[in-house]
Amino acid sequence: MSYRRPDKIKIKSGTKVFESEIGHNNFFYPSDNMILVSEDCVAERLNWLGSNELTPFKVPLDALGHKDLWDRYAVVWVMNELIEKGAQRLRQGNKEE
Repeated sequence: MSYRRPDKIKIKSGTKVFESEIGHNNFFYPSDNMILVSEDCVAERLNWLGSNELTPFKVPLDALGHKDLWDRYAVVWVMNELIEKGAQRLRQGNKEE
């Protein structure tokens, strides 16, 4: 069964995500560096090719503990397993965990 990933998700503080790095043809790719989201935020799914394991999301830089005068967002890669678990909890009505 194919799982459609949501357009927006809430990422809780303390969630581990992968940073992005610039690669071939200046595309964004997931790096090997995992970082923690420092505050709850809403993330917007990017309509890019991901993988079976990771999906790209645009998050506010503040949520990653960064301040920048020019950039307000960063691209991070969220594990699909976490997205599916979160969506399942919401469907079941259990919003807290």
